[in-house]
Amino acid sequence: AAPAPSEPLMSMQRWMLAAGALAVAAGREGDSRLLTGVGGGAVVAALALVGALLVTIRRRGSTDRYLPAIDAYLLALAAAVGGVALGTWIGAVRLSAQLREAHLLANLLAFAGVVIAAIVPYFVATQARVKMSPWATPRRIRAATSTMWVAAVASAVAAAGGHRDLVAIALGVYAAGIVAIGALLPRPTGKSLTWAGPRLTQLLLGLAWWAAMVVHAATTWGRTGIEHATLLALVVGGFGQILAASFAYLVPVVRGGGHEALTAGFRRTRSWVGLLLANAAAVLALAGQERAMLAMVGLWIADAAARSAIVGGCRSLRERRD
Repeated sequence: AAPAPSEPLMSMQRWMLAAGALAVAAGREGDSRLLTGVGGGAVVAALALVGALLVTIRRRGSTDRYLPAIDAYLLALAAAVGGVALGTWIGAVRLSAQLREAHLLANLLAFAGVVIAAIVPYFVATQARVKMSPWATPRRIRAATSTMWVAAVASAVAAAGGHRDLVAIALGVYAAGIVAIGALLPRPTGKSLTWAGPRLTQLLLGLAWWAAMVVHAATTWGRTGIEHATLLALVVGGFGQILAASFAYLVPVVRGGGHEALTAGFRRTRSWVGLLLANAAAVLALAGQERAMLAMVGLWIADAAARSAIVGGCRSLRERRD
Protein backbone atom coordinates (compact mmCIF):
# COMPACT_ATOMS: atom_id res chain seq x y z
CA ALA A 1 0.00 0.00 0.00
CA ALA A 2 2.56 2.51 -1.23
CA PRO A 3 3.15 4.49 -4.44
CA ALA A 4 5.16 2.63 -7.05
CA PRO A 5 8.82 3.64 -7.39
CA SER A 6 10.09 5.65 -10.33
CA GLU A 7 9.54 3.79 -13.60
CA PRO A 8 12.97 4.81 -15.02
CA LEU A 9 14.68 3.40 -11.93
CA MET A 10 12.73 0.14 -12.16
CA SER A 11 13.52 -0.17 -15.86
CA MET A 12 17.19 0.50 -15.21
CA GLN A 13 17.25 -2.16 -12.53
CA ARG A 14 15.64 -4.75 -14.80
CA TRP A 15 18.00 -4.06 -17.70
CA MET A 16 21.06 -4.11 -15.42
CA LEU A 17 19.98 -7.43 -13.96
CA ALA A 18 19.23 -9.01 -17.34
CA ALA A 19 22.37 -7.70 -19.02
CA GLY A 20 24.51 -8.68 -16.05
CA ALA A 21 23.15 -12.21 -15.95
CA LEU A 22 23.71 -12.65 -19.70
CA ALA A 23 27.23 -11.27 -19.38
CA VAL A 24 28.07 -13.69 -16.58
CA ALA A 25 26.74 -16.63 -18.60
CA ALA A 26 28.64 -15.54 -21.71
CA GLY A 27 31.79 -14.88 -19.70
CA ARG A 28 31.71 -18.30 -18.08
CA GLU A 29 31.06 -20.09 -21.36
CA GLY A 30 33.67 -18.06 -23.20
CA ASP A 31 36.20 -18.27 -20.36
CA SER A 32 36.35 -14.46 -20.17
CA ARG A 33 37.11 -13.31 -16.64
CA LEU A 34 36.63 -9.68 -17.60
CA LEU A 35 33.12 -10.24 -18.96
CA THR A 36 32.24 -12.39 -15.95
CA GLY A 37 33.43 -9.68 -13.58
CA VAL A 38 31.59 -6.89 -15.37
CA GLY A 39 28.39 -8.94 -15.53
CA GLY A 40 28.61 -9.88 -11.86
CA GLY A 41 29.14 -6.25 -10.93
CA ALA A 42 26.02 -5.28 -12.87
CA VAL A 43 23.97 -7.94 -11.06
CA VAL A 44 25.24 -6.74 -7.68
CA ALA A 45 24.35 -3.13 -8.57
CA ALA A 46 20.87 -4.19 -9.76
CA LEU A 47 20.18 -6.06 -6.53
CA ALA A 48 21.40 -3.12 -4.45
CA LEU A 49 19.04 -0.86 -6.41
CA VAL A 50 16.13 -3.19 -5.65
CA GLY A 51 16.99 -2.85 -1.98
CA ALA A 52 17.02 0.94 -2.24
CA LEU A 53 13.62 0.89 -3.97
CA LEU A 54 12.21 -1.36 -1.25
CA VAL A 55 13.44 1.02 1.44
CA THR A 56 11.54 3.82 -0.34
CA ILE A 57 8.41 1.67 -0.58
CA ARG A 58 8.68 0.80 3.10
CA ARG A 59 9.02 4.44 4.08
CA ARG A 60 6.03 5.55 1.98
CA GLY A 61 3.71 2.68 2.89
CA SER A 62 0.39 3.52 4.50
CA THR A 63 -0.03 0.18 6.29
CA ASP A 64 2.38 -1.95 8.29
CA ARG A 65 0.85 -5.31 7.38
CA TYR A 66 3.59 -6.24 4.95
CA LEU A 67 6.53 -4.67 6.78
CA PRO A 68 7.79 -8.03 8.10
CA ALA A 69 7.96 -9.32 4.53
CA ILE A 70 9.75 -6.20 3.28
CA ASP A 71 12.23 -6.41 6.16
CA ALA A 72 12.97 -10.02 5.24
CA TYR A 73 13.37 -9.05 1.58
CA LEU A 74 15.99 -6.47 2.58
CA LEU A 75 17.90 -9.09 4.56
CA ALA A 76 17.66 -11.48 1.64
CA LEU A 77 18.93 -8.87 -0.81
CA ALA A 78 21.89 -8.14 1.46
CA ALA A 79 22.75 -11.85 1.34
CA ALA A 80 22.26 -11.87 -2.43
CA VAL A 81 24.66 -8.96 -2.88
CA GLY A 82 27.26 -10.83 -0.84
CA GLY A 83 26.56 -14.15 -2.54
CA VAL A 84 26.71 -12.75 -6.07
CA ALA A 85 29.83 -10.74 -5.26
CA LEU A 86 31.43 -13.92 -3.96
CA GLY A 87 30.37 -15.81 -7.07
CA THR A 88 31.80 -13.06 -9.25
CA TRP A 89 35.11 -13.31 -7.40
CA ILE A 90 35.14 -17.08 -7.93
CA GLY A 91 34.38 -16.76 -11.64
CA ALA A 92 36.62 -13.79 -12.41
CA VAL A 93 39.54 -14.09 -10.00
CA ARG A 94 40.03 -17.38 -8.17
CA LEU A 95 38.15 -20.67 -8.23
CA SER A 96 37.64 -22.21 -4.79
CA ALA A 97 35.47 -25.18 -3.88
CA GLN A 98 34.86 -23.88 -0.36
CA LEU A 99 33.93 -20.39 -1.58
CA ARG A 100 31.66 -21.97 -4.18
CA GLU A 101 29.69 -23.74 -1.43
CA ALA A 102 29.46 -20.47 0.52
CA HIS A 103 28.21 -18.71 -2.63
CA LEU A 104 25.62 -21.46 -3.13
CA LEU A 105 24.33 -21.34 0.45
CA ALA A 106 24.10 -17.55 0.47
CA ASN A 107 22.09 -17.38 -2.74
CA LEU A 108 20.00 -20.51 -2.31
CA LEU A 109 19.10 -20.28 1.37
CA ALA A 110 19.77 -16.73 2.60
CA PHE A 111 18.39 -15.07 -0.54
CA ALA A 112 15.81 -17.27 -2.29
CA GLY A 113 14.81 -19.16 0.84
CA VAL A 114 14.26 -16.13 3.04
CA VAL A 115 12.22 -14.41 0.30
CA ILE A 116 9.95 -17.47 0.11
CA ALA A 117 9.68 -17.78 3.90
CA ALA A 118 8.66 -14.14 4.22
CA ILE A 119 5.72 -14.36 1.84
CA VAL A 120 4.42 -17.88 2.58
CA PRO A 121 2.27 -16.94 5.64
CA TYR A 122 0.47 -14.38 3.47
CA PHE A 123 0.34 -16.43 0.29
CA VAL A 124 -1.05 -19.63 1.82
CA ALA A 125 -3.92 -17.59 3.22
CA THR A 126 -4.52 -16.15 -0.25
CA GLN A 127 -4.35 -19.58 -1.90
CA ALA A 128 -6.70 -21.16 0.62
CA ARG A 129 -9.07 -18.16 0.75
CA VAL A 130 -8.85 -17.98 4.52
CA LYS A 131 -7.63 -15.39 7.00
CA MET A 132 -4.00 -15.40 8.09
CA SER A 133 -3.25 -17.47 11.15
CA PRO A 134 -3.58 -15.51 14.42
CA TRP A 135 -0.16 -16.95 15.27
CA ALA A 136 1.40 -15.14 12.29
CA THR A 137 2.15 -11.93 14.14
CA PRO A 138 4.76 -9.51 12.78
CA ARG A 139 7.09 -10.37 15.66
CA ARG A 140 6.91 -14.11 14.97
CA ILE A 141 7.35 -13.69 11.21
CA ARG A 142 10.36 -11.47 11.78
CA ALA A 143 11.80 -13.90 14.35
CA ALA A 144 11.46 -16.90 12.02
CA THR A 145 12.82 -15.20 8.89
CA SER A 146 15.66 -13.50 10.80
CA THR A 147 16.65 -16.83 12.36
CA MET A 148 16.70 -18.46 8.93
CA TRP A 149 18.77 -15.62 7.50
CA VAL A 150 21.33 -15.69 10.32
CA ALA A 151 21.57 -19.49 10.09
CA ALA A 152 22.02 -19.39 6.31
CA VAL A 153 24.70 -16.70 6.49
CA ALA A 154 26.43 -18.62 9.30
CA SER A 155 26.39 -21.79 7.18
CA ALA A 156 27.93 -19.88 4.27
CA VAL A 157 30.67 -18.43 6.46
CA ALA A 158 31.36 -21.85 7.99
CA ALA A 159 31.48 -23.44 4.54
CA ALA A 160 33.98 -20.83 3.35
CA GLY A 161 36.18 -21.66 6.32
CA GLY A 162 35.83 -25.42 5.85
CA HIS A 163 34.08 -25.99 9.20
CA ARG A 164 31.78 -28.88 8.35
CA ASP A 165 30.37 -29.35 11.86
CA LEU A 166 29.37 -25.69 12.06
CA VAL A 167 27.72 -25.91 8.64
CA ALA A 168 25.64 -28.86 9.83
CA ILE A 169 24.57 -27.02 13.00
CA ALA A 170 23.63 -23.87 11.07
CA LEU A 171 21.63 -25.86 8.52
CA GLY A 172 19.79 -27.60 11.37
CA VAL A 173 18.79 -24.22 12.79
CA TYR A 174 17.70 -23.12 9.30
CA ALA A 175 15.47 -26.19 8.96
CA ALA A 176 13.93 -25.37 12.35
CA GLY A 177 13.15 -21.91 10.97
CA ILE A 178 11.26 -23.48 8.05
CA VAL A 179 9.25 -25.55 10.54
CA ALA A 180 8.53 -22.37 12.51
CA ILE A 181 7.22 -20.71 9.35
CA GLY A 182 5.05 -23.76 8.76
CA ALA A 183 3.57 -23.34 12.23
CA LEU A 184 2.50 -19.79 11.28
CA LEU A 185 0.46 -20.93 8.28
CA PRO A 186 -3.35 -20.86 8.42
CA ARG A 187 -5.18 -24.14 8.71
CA PRO A 188 -7.00 -24.90 5.43
CA THR A 189 -10.68 -25.74 5.60
CA GLY A 190 -12.39 -28.47 3.63
CA LYS A 191 -13.81 -25.83 1.29
CA SER A 192 -10.39 -24.29 0.66
CA LEU A 193 -8.87 -27.70 -0.04
CA THR A 194 -11.63 -28.42 -2.53
CA TRP A 195 -11.08 -25.07 -4.24
CA ALA A 196 -7.27 -24.83 -4.13
CA GLY A 197 -6.66 -28.58 -4.21
CA PRO A 198 -3.35 -29.41 -5.91
CA ARG A 199 -2.10 -25.81 -5.83
CA LEU A 200 -2.23 -25.68 -2.05
CA THR A 201 -0.98 -29.25 -1.68
CA GLN A 202 1.96 -28.52 -3.95
CA LEU A 203 2.84 -25.41 -1.99
CA LEU A 204 2.83 -27.32 1.30
CA LEU A 205 4.77 -30.26 -0.14
CA GLY A 206 7.31 -27.78 -1.48
CA LEU A 207 7.88 -26.53 2.05
CA ALA A 208 8.22 -30.12 3.28
CA TRP A 209 10.78 -31.01 0.59
CA TRP A 210 12.69 -27.82 1.33
CA ALA A 211 12.96 -28.57 5.06
CA ALA A 212 13.74 -32.25 4.51
CA MET A 213 16.53 -31.55 2.02
CA VAL A 214 18.13 -28.94 4.28
CA VAL A 215 18.18 -31.55 7.06
CA HIS A 216 19.57 -34.10 4.61
CA ALA A 217 22.28 -31.65 3.55
CA ALA A 218 23.18 -31.05 7.19
CA THR A 219 23.57 -34.77 7.90
CA THR A 220 25.47 -35.60 4.69
CA TRP A 221 27.68 -32.52 4.33
CA GLY A 222 31.11 -33.69 3.20
CA ARG A 223 34.36 -32.39 1.81
CA THR A 224 32.67 -31.52 -1.47
CA GLY A 225 29.85 -29.65 0.28
CA ILE A 226 26.21 -30.34 -0.48
CA GLU A 227 25.60 -33.49 -2.50
CA HIS A 228 24.47 -32.87 -6.06
CA ALA A 229 21.44 -35.14 -5.70
CA THR A 230 20.36 -33.32 -2.54
CA LEU A 231 20.71 -29.97 -4.27
CA LEU A 232 18.60 -31.09 -7.23
CA ALA A 233 15.89 -32.51 -4.97
CA LEU A 234 15.81 -29.26 -2.97
CA VAL A 235 15.48 -27.11 -6.08
CA VAL A 236 12.95 -29.34 -7.87
CA GLY A 237 10.89 -30.69 -4.98
CA GLY A 238 11.18 -27.61 -2.79
CA PHE A 239 11.58 -24.31 -4.62
CA GLY A 240 10.26 -25.72 -7.91
CA GLN A 241 6.95 -26.81 -6.41
CA ILE A 242 6.50 -23.55 -4.50
CA LEU A 243 7.16 -21.63 -7.73
CA ALA A 244 4.75 -23.82 -9.71
CA ALA A 245 1.97 -23.37 -7.14
CA SER A 246 2.55 -19.63 -7.24
CA PHE A 247 2.32 -19.47 -11.04
CA ALA A 248 -0.82 -21.62 -11.01
CA TYR A 249 -2.43 -18.92 -8.91
CA LEU A 250 -0.81 -15.97 -10.71
CA VAL A 251 -1.77 -16.88 -14.30
CA PRO A 252 -5.57 -16.55 -13.82
CA VAL A 253 -5.09 -13.36 -11.81
CA VAL A 254 -3.00 -11.76 -14.56
CA ARG A 255 -5.48 -12.99 -17.18
CA GLY A 256 -8.35 -11.33 -15.25
CA GLY A 257 -11.73 -11.06 -16.95
CA GLY A 258 -14.04 -10.85 -13.98
CA HIS A 259 -15.18 -13.20 -11.23
CA GLU A 260 -16.42 -16.02 -13.45
CA ALA A 261 -13.32 -16.00 -15.66
CA LEU A 262 -11.10 -15.93 -12.58
CA THR A 263 -12.85 -18.95 -11.08
CA ALA A 264 -12.62 -20.83 -14.38
CA GLY A 265 -8.93 -19.97 -14.66
CA PHE A 266 -8.21 -21.27 -11.16
CA ARG A 267 -10.04 -24.47 -12.01
CA ARG A 268 -7.97 -24.99 -15.16
CA THR A 269 -4.61 -24.42 -13.49
CA ARG A 270 -5.31 -27.02 -10.80
CA SER A 271 -3.34 -30.11 -11.78
CA TRP A 272 -3.03 -33.33 -9.83
CA VAL A 273 -0.96 -34.64 -12.74
CA GLY A 274 1.53 -31.82 -12.32
CA LEU A 275 1.67 -32.49 -8.59
CA LEU A 276 2.49 -36.17 -9.14
CA LEU A 277 5.08 -35.38 -11.82
CA ALA A 278 6.80 -32.82 -9.61
CA ASN A 279 7.16 -35.16 -6.67
CA ALA A 280 8.24 -38.03 -8.90
CA ALA A 281 10.94 -35.75 -10.32
CA ALA A 282 12.12 -34.85 -6.81
CA VAL A 283 12.32 -38.51 -5.78
CA LEU A 284 14.27 -39.35 -8.94
CA ALA A 285 16.61 -36.41 -8.32
CA LEU A 286 17.35 -37.62 -4.81
CA ALA A 287 17.96 -41.13 -6.17
CA GLY A 288 20.52 -39.78 -8.65
CA GLN A 289 18.39 -40.61 -11.72
CA GLU A 290 18.95 -37.33 -13.53
CA ARG A 291 17.74 -38.35 -16.98
CA ALA A 292 14.49 -39.73 -15.61
CA MET A 293 14.17 -36.62 -13.45
CA LEU A 294 14.58 -34.36 -16.49
CA ALA A 295 11.88 -36.35 -18.30
CA MET A 296 9.48 -35.84 -15.39
CA VAL A 297 10.33 -32.14 -15.19
CA GLY A 298 9.74 -31.81 -18.93
CA LEU A 299 6.30 -33.39 -18.64
CA TRP A 300 5.54 -31.23 -15.62
CA ILE A 301 6.45 -28.05 -17.49
CA ALA A 302 4.45 -29.18 -20.52
CA ASP A 303 1.37 -29.78 -18.37
CA ALA A 304 1.69 -26.35 -16.73
CA ALA A 305 2.34 -24.61 -20.05
CA ALA A 306 -0.67 -26.25 -21.70
CA ARG A 307 -2.97 -25.24 -18.85
CA SER A 308 -1.63 -21.68 -18.89
CA ALA A 309 -2.12 -21.50 -22.65
CA ILE A 310 -5.73 -22.63 -22.29
CA VAL A 311 -6.36 -19.91 -19.69
CA GLY A 312 -4.82 -17.28 -21.97
CA GLY A 313 -6.62 -18.65 -25.03
CA CYS A 314 -9.98 -18.39 -23.29
CA ARG A 315 -9.35 -14.69 -22.75
CA SER A 316 -8.40 -14.12 -26.38
CA LEU A 317 -11.51 -15.94 -27.57
CA ARG A 318 -13.74 -13.92 -25.26
CA GLU A 319 -12.13 -10.63 -26.40
CA ARG A 320 -12.75 -11.50 -30.06
CA ARG A 321 -16.35 -12.42 -29.27
CA ASP A 322 -16.88 -9.13 -27.43
